[in-house]
Amino acid sequence: MFRISVLFLYLLIFISCTSQEVVYSPKEFSEKISQEKAKNLVDVRTPDEFKEGHIKGAINIDWNSANFESELNKLDRKNPLFLYCLSGGRSGNAIRKAKEMGFEKIYGLTGGTMAWRAEKLALTSDSLQKKSGMSKADYEALYKGKSKKVLVDFYAEWCAPCQKMKPFLKKIETTMSKDVEVVRINADENPELCKALVVNGLPYVLIYKDDQLEWSKLGFVSEEELVKLIKK
Repeated sequence: MFRISVLFLYLLIFISCTSQEVVYSPKEFSEKISQEKAKNLVDVRTPDEFKEGHIKGAINIDWNSANFESELNKLDRKNPLFLYCLSGGRSGNAIRKAKEMGFEKIYGLTGGTMAWRAEKLALTSDSLQKKSGMSKADYEALYKGKSKKVLVDFYAEWCAPCQKMKPFLKKIETTMSKDVEVVRINADENPELCKALVVNGLPYVLIYKDDQLEWSKLGFVSEEELVKLIKK
């Protein structure tokens, strides 16, 4: 039994040593795709996200679908595996799963398609008419000329921290309506606005006061912290 355990441990070490995982910046990722003539370029977002804009040559295997592993398993392991999503969360999970499945060369995209757009790199669309969403002028009209603070929350339905914040943002909107106006903006439906405002991850929360940006933060923000900032 001891000998079998030791052999199993050596096998795990061997697998971890032979598996190569590298996460690249958008420009590096783009260059690597060209250099490797990528055959396994996988967009792990939802089909709707994929249709609205993806990296040319990519195939769509939704990380949240029940058949993610079986579909990924169809790919040739002799070729490097390129994985990306919207901001990096889902592709990070996909990279860990791919390593478990035995893929030897795995490349990820830092910041996902949000960072890709911010670097002005092209995405191709399957939609006949790509949705652009809210303009920057429309966005500025949300907080300019307001007598109270305006809290803007950029979110997505697939974003776990965003969904965790949703209940207490609704509570703040109701209980603190005299002090603040809460605006939630779906990042997936407003790609051009996210690009203009350099929204490179989610959730992204901003607070405006007297037409000026008073505070902003990328990532989860607690209810307690938000309440303090609003009362400040």
